[in-house]
Amino acid sequence: MPMADLPVELWLEILTYLPRSALQKLIGVNRTLFELALNDMYEEVRLISDDKDMEKTFNQLKHFNISKRVRHLFIRPSFLPGLDDEPDENLLRTLPVKLSETKANLTNWIKRAVSHPDAIKYSGPYDPSAGVLEMASKSIKSCPNIREISLVLHDHTLTPSFLSFLNSLWSSDSIGPCLQMLSIDTTVVKLPLLLRALIKRSVSLPNLATFDINISVSRFQHSAHEWAAAVAALSQFLATFTKSITAFTFSCLVRGDIDALFGALPRLANLATFEFTSVFNATCFRKSEHFTHFIAKHASTLSKLVLKPRARSVGYNISDHTYSEWVRGTNGAGTAAKVGQTMADLVLPSLRSLDIGFRDAWNSQREENIRTFLPDLPRVAQNLTSLVLTDITLSPECIFTLIDMLATREGGPSIESLAFACHILFPELFDRLAQDLPRLKGLTIDYRAYGLCASDKADGMAWYNAEQYKAPFMAAMQARRYPRWGLRYLRLSAPYSCGTTHPNAVVMKIVAETLSADIILGRELSCQCKEYINYQPTTPVPPDLHPDLGYGLFFRD
Repeated sequence: MPMADLPVELWLEILTYLPRSALQKLIGVNRTLFELALNDMYEEVRLISDDKDMEKTFNQLKHFNISKRVRHLFIRPSFLPGLDDEPDENLLRTLPVKLSETKANLTNWIKRAVSHPDAIKYSGPYDPSAGVLEMASKSIKSCPNIREISLVLHDHTLTPSFLSFLNSLWSSDSIGPCLQMLSIDTTVVKLPLLLRALIKRSVSLPNLATFDINISVSRFQHSAHEWAAAVAALSQFLATFTKSITAFTFSCLVRGDIDALFGALPRLANLATFEFTSVFNATCFRKSEHFTHFIAKHASTLSKLVLKPRARSVGYNISDHTYSEWVRGTNGAGTAAKVGQTMADLVLPSLRSLDIGFRDAWNSQREENIRTFLPDLPRVAQNLTSLVLTDITLSPECIFTLIDMLATREGGPSIESLAFACHILFPELFDRLAQDLPRLKGLTIDYRAYGLCASDKADGMAWYNAEQYKAPFMAAMQARRYPRWGLRYLRLSAPYSCGTTHPNAVVMKIVAETLSADIILGRELSCQCKEYINYQPTTPVPPDLHPDLGYGLFFRD
């Protein structure tokens, strides 16, 4: 018997029970699922190759019903020739093109070469990807809802046709006026060329609010002059977009004077989020005063600060003790550093969220007092409401010291969201959190083992011996109640065989029963295991409840 279609809100609720891959299998059920599946299929366009499939994709974008769904353009042109590629003298004879097409491509190549004299010259007789790039340029202009572009360019030759394609994106008749997020992953040598093109067309990019730059390692050593040119280009770019950029992410894996780089960067008038995910060592930071000053001059607007002393990709250039000394405000001799050169000297009254990582997970096994790792947070960020500690596993003594630090702040709002990793999970931990941080609303803990008191030690086999103390821990928690604790989100996770942590639903439920209010349990997975584990209904968490932890979807018990 036919029935009326369900409301869109109900279909969205049903889809929360299913993995994302199931959506496209439901494309023929009804019109609602058809539209949702198309949105998922065409949300991102990836320009990677110049083959027939790529041409097919751009032909599809000529249809407005498809082009209107594109939100993200990802560009990683693997078809561009490498910097060290030798020209192929038999290219014209081996390419399956007609003579007329070859002549047209050669003419277009010459025109583009004349119009882009500053481009790195392509040594072949003509650019074989010119046709696909021209088609891409025309098709993307018909995508009115693209808000984000990710550009990845490493050791490739930038041909005139590719540069012409990039320049077309920033024009006023393309997606430039709608662009809000731009991510560039490139080398030192290519950075000035890419940024200069954006600077020239800044009038067509009025809504660019988020800028993410990742300076990658090249197979070819850059010179001091090329590094200086990259620094100057980045400084000029940020100065050009100083009023529109509200979020800035910086990552660098190359060896260079990063502190001097930050000394050359201007103040961004409306910067609210700054993320630093880069190597921090004595080579890159012979001094740290310029980096500290860059953060300090945004004190009035900066509301979120992310510090991770590691680049996004693995490399031989790693952080050292210089970062820890900058964080805690000491020098190599253990004495106080010069005023104005460390994180401990900062005063950030507008900061609400701090996500701070440490050197690496291996050093986290050291049971030192947390004050040797962190500055005086009540002084540095008196209005902090969200704190995330990563790449460090805390002992019970460190946790208690951290709680004391957060609980003794005078004035300003209280901590509402806290995330950290610890060696053992023990009942007294929740006693202290409920007593000293009563306004805590979101709590995320990664743990290694269970214990009954703070004096219990987690040995190297904690992962395997965890079940031995699980039952006594749960029994002790069942006897506790925290009626005045306003916790509304809880995630407790332990190591799993996949190498990440998985939430323990049983333990979370036991802890949740100690509270009087309804609580959302975080059961989301960030690993591939989610494809093999049954999904449970999801409930989005309001931003004011669990801000800036970045765990995506949340599951209600």
